[in-house]
Amino acid sequence: MVNVVVGYLINQISSTETLSSKGLSQTDVLIFGLIGAAIVALASINMLTSDSSSTASQSQSATQTVALASGIPVLLSVTLYAGLKSGFLPLEYSQEIFYVALVLFVVGAILPSILIHPRGIVQAISRNTVFPTSQPTPDDWRRELLQVMTAEVNKRLEDSLHNDQFIPLGMKDQRELVGRPTKKTINSRPAFWERWLQPNRSLKIGTGGKTLLNLDNKIIDVFNRDDIAGRLLILGAPGSGKTTTLLELAKYLIERTQKQPNQQIPVIFELSNWKDDKQSIVDWLVADLKERYTIPEAISRNWITRDQLLPLLDGLDELGLTRQVKCIEKINEFLRSIPGQSLIVCCRQEEYSQGARILDQLRGAVSLQPLTEMQIEYYLKQLGCSHLWKPIKDNPEGLLELAKIPLFLSIIPWAYPNGLIRAKKQFNTLQELKEYHAKCRQELFDTYLEHRLDKPSPQSRYTKQETKHWLSWLANKLRDEKQTEFFIEKMQPSWLKNNIQKWIYRIGVGLGSGLINFLFVFIMSCIVFGVYDGWISGLVHGLILSLFFGLLAGIIGFVWSFNRKIKMVKSLEFPWRKILSWASYYFLTTMGLTFLEIFSVKDAVFGSIFAVIIIVFFSLGSSSEKTASRYPNQGFIETAKHSVIFYLSATPIFMAFLYLSQRLISEKAVEIEVVVILGLIFALLVGYFCAGLACIQHIVLRLILWWSGAIPRNYQHFFSYGRELGFIQQVGGRYRFIHDLLREHFYENY
Repeated sequence: MVNVVVGYLINQISSTETLSSKGLSQTDVLIFGLIGAAIVALASINMLTSDSSSTASQSQSATQTVALASGIPVLLSVTLYAGLKSGFLPLEYSQEIFYVALVLFVVGAILPSILIHPRGIVQAISRNTVFPTSQPTPDDWRRELLQVMTAEVNKRLEDSLHNDQFIPLGMKDQRELVGRPTKKTINSRPAFWERWLQPNRSLKIGTGGKTLLNLDNKIIDVFNRDDIAGRLLILGAPGSGKTTTLLELAKYLIERTQKQPNQQIPVIFELSNWKDDKQSIVDWLVADLKERYTIPEAISRNWITRDQLLPLLDGLDELGLTRQVKCIEKINEFLRSIPGQSLIVCCRQEEYSQGARILDQLRGAVSLQPLTEMQIEYYLKQLGCSHLWKPIKDNPEGLLELAKIPLFLSIIPWAYPNGLIRAKKQFNTLQELKEYHAKCRQELFDTYLEHRLDKPSPQSRYTKQETKHWLSWLANKLRDEKQTEFFIEKMQPSWLKNNIQKWIYRIGVGLGSGLINFLFVFIMSCIVFGVYDGWISGLVHGLILSLFFGLLAGIIGFVWSFNRKIKMVKSLEFPWRKILSWASYYFLTTMGLTFLEIFSVKDAVFGSIFAVIIIVFFSLGSSSEKTASRYPNQGFIETAKHSVIFYLSATPIFMAFLYLSQRLISEKAVEIEVVVILGLIFALLVGYFCAGLACIQHIVLRLILWWSGAIPRNYQHFFSYGRELGFIQQVGGRYRFIHDLLREHFYENY
């Protein structure tokens, strides 16, 4: 509709013969057409990128493409048509220009529907269905979040160390750890008919056969008990299967919620992402949902207050004892404020027991029990690894103790495919026993890693030493940042190990910024001035301007890189309040200077307009981490796209502004070549400052880390190799070690 209105208004422009009688030149009409097109483009971007609670994440992720794909053709169409009507363009090509403008106009008008609803287009063509026109509702958000969680849970279970096969675990009722009186054990022997009706669980590791083991109580049965009522604490030793149990429970809950819309939405949260000790759990949940899945705050808060969200909190022990106590206090406060809220927390038992506070608002707690010798023997027998059982049994203080932990039992067949040497040990002190336990654990991990690294792979272009070194470096950085997940685009200058590297980084950012701006300004200046004043003049002007703006950009890039995080621009938004407040400030300031007779009224008005233009673009570029990470290094790719969007949209706006300001303020004739080149340069600087600088910082940082040997040249390919080896787990653009114990092993030993 907006496109149609604009086209109609342009069609009413007077012909060339009547322009002079109205006091307008041909160039004036063209410039006013540019201004109108720019206003339409900005209004379209605002409507498409506004942060509304009724807008789905897939629509938000498409708005940048829509704004670029629709706004630019319409802008070009309006410009060509205005130039044709005003006589600014040659009349002998009027027919060709008209058809080109018409095609661009039609493309700009229909592309939004094609880009936003491609599936609807296909369905309409094949089935004559109607295009979806209604905005996504909270129910649409609910369905989308369930789909994302389903894919994430299945992916993590699929990539687990035991290849999506689970060892049944015993569970002990320890409700006294949440302040509840002891009542009964969970794995009490059921009646015969209950065991007969209860399904079995299959277990298959590697390429072996299936093991059928009865599981007396599933975790979902514990969760659904009336006395627990959805508030449960899951405890266990490292490697005992806490996170896997949580993922199993999440899978059950997701399937139930998909069948019963009135059920709560289960979402897994990593407590290691809780950074602010003063932040409430509600605010943190809302912020985390917005950052990871682009859920609008209004919708997620409504889910929480209406008890429609079921948080599954993993990694309480990752916070450390001091912050663990503070987090427990916040969780208790959260549960007291919402009496009907369900919640599940996972934590290592030793760390939880050492804390000074307990989760007294939970109603139940279970601790995962070690495997029995019968389970271990039966499991190895079904895998065809019976030859491993006798040596394991003969080493009760070493491998047998480790085999009782599901994580280590799952990797023993991989680590010792050719068998074990029987070893019986005697220990005089408890310290000797502990040291032997640690030694067996380290040897098991080392042997497992060696066998996995010896496995032939089409992506195996890295040496063993390189693979171990790079994974060790990553484990160290994750520990330093107190994180369990890694994003390629979130690497920061703080990851540089010494001041020399930091200075190289700053100089590199300055040189990179200066060189890129120098080349762009030089090429554009040579072309523009070469067309108007000859190529010799173009080379001279190009060299002068490129040196000046290249040096300016280099200095700013160098200064900007001091102690500043790299902030990717993953989405666009139009914050009207921020823009209006800053615009009012600049307008009042310039008007005040006008009353002091420092500036004229025209100077004040055009100065304010210029400031508003700058504020608008910098505000558009101030939004980051608003879209879910769907593929590796998405933040960098989106930021690079946005730098191009800023440049293309700012170019006609600055040209129009410079032309009008020069025509209305200056008494001299308008120099078109100056207007064009300055408009291009200002637009380039906007694209550079708003998004391009972050891309340069990221590239320079990765080059330095690669040059120092800290990371591989192609991180995405290396992570694919790590995933193939079974060391790395990937969900969208997020990477994590397959298990925390494996991450700790790389941190401590390589």
